[in-house]
Parts: sequence; structure tokens; C-alpha cells
Amino acid sequence: MSALDEFCRMQSLPRPNLSLASKLENYFDDFHNYLKQSVILNRDVIQLERACNQTLQVIEKFDFNINLVSQLTQTDQLSTTSNNIPNRTSELHQKVEQLQHQIKSEITQLRQQANYWIVEFMQRMQTETITQLDKSSLDEIRCHFPFFLTEKLRQAVYECMNIHQPIIIDKLQKLETSILSDLYNLTEITLTGAI
Repeated sequence: MSALDEFCRMQSLPRPNLSLASKLENYFDDFHNYLKQSVILNRDVIQLERACNQTLQVIEKFDFNINLVSQLTQTDQLSTTSNNIPNRTSELHQKVEQLQHQIKSEITQLRQQANYWIVEFMQRMQTETITQLDKSSLDEIRCHFPFFLTEKLRQAVYECMNIHQPIIIDKLQKLETSILSDLYNLTEITLTGAI
């Protein structure tokens, strides 16, 4: 790859080495495509991290609301009608903590599964590709192998994400629905008891 050659090509200037111009252009195009795909992959990872963080923020907000409802039950306004509400809020609080641990455990299991897949992929690469390198010239290996290896590894990581992302999103949505339902039920009990 040659930055000078690419600059000259983009500016329509004479190319420094005409005999390699076509190869250098292809290498730079491959590199450019790799960078674009890396940006897309990073965007997907960031979106998944944001979804996880937003769900954890929702859980923390619910936890705060549960504590707030618990404190309200201790005030004079609700103290006569809310004998069982502290038990309900503590049950809900425990359930939220349990669900947090459960989702973290499931994500850890998915991470371990992805790690296993990548290790398996790298072992396959070693047996199927790296052992065959002696059949190619050193110049061919220098020119093509880094891009080939990077692209194959990127594809493997992307496949892991394609499999795990819907699973994680589904689990987070179910968790959110469960917590919202429990919080709604607690709010209904609190409001009914206050009236």
C-alpha cells in the first residue's frame, strides 16, 4: 500500500510507480473497505453497549422508585393503610437485584460462547490457512495475508454479534417488561391503599 500513490491517484497526478499502480490501487481499496466495515462493526458494538447501559439505567431508576415508594409508605399519609407495602417493595427490590444478576450472568455466558467460537475459528485458521502459507511466495504473503486474516477475523466477530445481539435484546426487553409489570402492580397497591 502506498499513501503517495493513492494521493496521486485521487489528485489525478502522475503515479510514482506505474508498474504497481493497479496493485496499489486494489490494496488501498481493500484497506478503505476494511476501514468502512470496521466503523460499521464498531457502531453495532456501541449500539449494543448503549442498549445494555440503558436497560441498566432503567433498572436503577426502578430501584430508585421502589425505594421512593417504600419511603412514602413510612409517612403519616400512608402509614395506616400500608402494612404490607414494605414487604412488597422489598420483594420487588430483591427481584430487581436477582434479574440484574441473571442478565449479567447470561451476558457473561454469551461472551464465553463467543470467546470459544473465536478460539475455534483461530484453530481452524491455523490448520486450514496458516499451514498452507509455505505454498505462497513471501511477497504474496506480505501483500495479501494481513488483509485476509483481518477480514476473516472481522467476519467471525461480526457473525458472533449477529447471533448474540438479538438474544441480548430479547432478554433485556423481557427483563424490562417484567420490572415494569411489577412496579405497576406495586404502584396500584400503593395508590389503592392510600385511597
